[in-house]
Amino acid sequence: MNPTIVIGGGLMGSATAWQLAQQGESVILLEQQDTIYTSGSSHGESRISRSLGPQDDIFAYLQIQGIKETQQLIDFLNEHELETHSMEDIYRTSPVTYIFYPQTSEEIAVLNLDKPDTLAHPSGDSLAFAPDSETARTKFGLHLPDLLQTIREYRKYSGTMNPRALIQKLHRAITYSGNEVQYNQKVKQLKRIDEGYHLTILDTKNQTEKVIEAPKIVVAAGPYSGQLLNEICPVINQLITPSRLFLTFLKIKPAIYKRWSEEQKNKLRDGFPIIKLNDELFYSMIEQLDSDGIPILKVGGHFKRTPIENLNEVWKVPVSEEEVEWSKKELIEYLKMSELEVEITDLELHKGYSCVYSLTQSEVPYVANVPLATGEFDQNAVLVGGMSGVGAKGTMTYGLIAANLLLRKERRDDRMYKLTEKALGNERLKSDLEDLDR
Repeated sequence: MNPTIVIGGGLMGSATAWQLAQQGESVILLEQQDTIYTSGSSHGESRISRSLGPQDDIFAYLQIQGIKETQQLIDFLNEHELETHSMEDIYRTSPVTYIFYPQTSEEIAVLNLDKPDTLAHPSGDSLAFAPDSETARTKFGLHLPDLLQTIREYRKYSGTMNPRALIQKLHRAITYSGNEVQYNQKVKQLKRIDEGYHLTILDTKNQTEKVIEAPKIVVAAGPYSGQLLNEICPVINQLITPSRLFLTFLKIKPAIYKRWSEEQKNKLRDGFPIIKLNDELFYSMIEQLDSDGIPILKVGGHFKRTPIENLNEVWKVPVSEEEVEWSKKELIEYLKMSELEVEITDLELHKGYSCVYSLTQSEVPYVANVPLATGEFDQNAVLVGGMSGVGAKGTMTYGLIAANLLLRKERRDDRMYKLTEKALGNERLKSDLEDLDR
């Protein structure tokens, strides 16, 4: 029997391949890039890891369950490599700061902070709420304008996670489990045949092609998923739309940062990641430390999206001066809220990067079987896509759901698993297809 093919060696494909391997499936994971990512949605070293949400919030569940799945991955690797892996290789625990603007204040009401049992994670001392500027200054040292409110989340493994480290560990685990990760393998064509699937693959290093057949497939190729499925299910291109996002990486000039006290430096480090729930949904986090130990601050806006002319070239599109200026302005505003007196001229651009969000209409991702022309679903093909910037923290749970779906396994005893599976899966995809026909 030919192995199951997973297309896409980023976060989602790697997590799915690992979960399949854990359950005894023979797997080949195909990745079109080399072992070191130079582009793609999984590029980089930081994503926000958080679990704040009401009790039935699927995105909170994805992260909470994902941490458990990640611990299992670490335990597996340590069995093979003599205790050389830890959760801290992937997670940087730090407070997560949420700033709520007046137009988003209803989101605080939904959280019902006075009743911790209604939250996805019982709060205890893990959440602190400042309903006004005076409380924000007392609790957090934040100088907020009037009408703004803030929450800080303090939980183990909330803070940031490192996609690069997680992918590397997943690939090692897949190999240790007796399966394959093949790099520089670009799937050019995917067709359905009677026995399963027919894949034409280009080796991007030596420019040779090969054809393989697989009884089952998983398509987790980010913004390329629609193109890959075009011959099998062209409607996916209508359901998932790629859009460009810019990221800037800024740092405080060394001459300024080195004059700061340890208290100021600690305040900077503890102040990230930050999510400002305004119209543009500004976020920032520490990507890494530079060679001088100065934090490099990754900055983006969840809704700062622009159309894509050429998907293969979008990763090379330079960040514009306007995008850099927006990033500096937003970052300075938050640093001043933190009572760290920095001017725009004190910031320098470390680098810029164009990334891609794959967007569904509702901005909720899919983990679903691929639709057939008959209106049924192909039980041997799974799509993991449409992450729209919300995938990283729940990587391992997305992979678990995708693997179980392909292997037709249910978890009847886990209420949140079932709710999440329903929200991401075939039922929702069918509803979206019906909406297209109207």
